[in-house]
Amino acid sequence: MNKKQVRTVNGFTPAQERRMLKEAAWALKHGKRFNSVDELMEDILGKNWRAENKKRVEAYKKSQR
Repeated sequence: MNKKQVRTVNGFTPAQERRMLKEAAWALKHGKRFNSVDELMEDILGKNWRAENKKRVEAYKKSQR
């Protein structure tokens, strides 16, 4: 016999919904804050991401000649 699960309006089970809301509240309270997109990109990609990307683009352009 198939047992129907109760779903919220968003399509999740009540337990899943509670867990996601709890995680979102934690992230808003304790998550990282950035003052600019550049700070965010440095955190994700590393300090020298612009220089490294520029080298990759130049190498790609050179290979296309």
